[in-house]
Amino acid sequence: VPYTYSIPFLVFGGNIAKEIRVFANNISVLLRTICIYGTMPAMKNTKVIISIPLHPASSRDVLMVFLQYFETSSEWMISLMQSEVNPMTVNALQKAEKEGVAAIIITRQCSDELSAALAETPIPLVCIGIRDERFKTRQRLTVYVHNDNSAIGDIGARHFASLGRLCSYGFVLSDGDGDWGLDRANAFCSRIAASAANTPACVFRTSASSNPKTNISKLSEWIKSLPKPAAVMASCDQRAIEVLSA
Repeated sequence: VPYTYSIPFLVFGGNIAKEIRVFANNISVLLRTICIYGTMPAMKNTKVIISIPLHPASSRDVLMVFLQYFETSSEWMISLMQSEVNPMTVNALQKAEKEGVAAIIITRQCSDELSAALAETPIPLVCIGIRDERFKTRQRLTVYVHNDNSAIGDIGARHFASLGRLCSYGFVLSDGDGDWGLDRANAFCSRIAASAANTPACVFRTSASSNPKTNISKLSEWIKSLPKPAAVMASCDQRAIEVLSA
């Protein structure tokens, strides 16, 4: 039974703590659903694997939500697999199947080999911010939690529109952005086109072959080329730091 939650996690001028609580509540519902419809009933110290990178701030926010939930529940035991140092692998998945793991939560795109294995595993799967057509063939419970990336881009543009008249708008993508980054950029530009039809909205894309120094240099030149006053939105936290550096 696939469940899809669409959550605009980033809110300009809003109450971030409130958004996190809403997200935590949704996660709680999903975990209880896994107990009811998954391969194992809820029991004390039921093991759940969370595969997550910890260098992005948004991933740490997601992990905080899980920890807040598990802190109030004695039913679950977390096995954290940090993508940078201890990534989820096919061997780890096979071990999890033998150990009777109750659920696996993944938060980043997997390799083709791992995606194929996850599509076949009987373990209930929660996918956060991931699109993979192979998972549509899964016969076990699969839960999808997606940021509403179009809403995030739209909200960013609305925020800039509230600041008054500007001469240009920009959206900065990074070479690691997937569909989520493009969704944010497209929604941003669409909102600007609707609210400020005669004002240019430009998207900066990096070349995959450019090194970090060249990338920052080109980004700096692009920002300087924007008619001022200008407003720039970055696709993610790390990209925003690079925009500030440029």
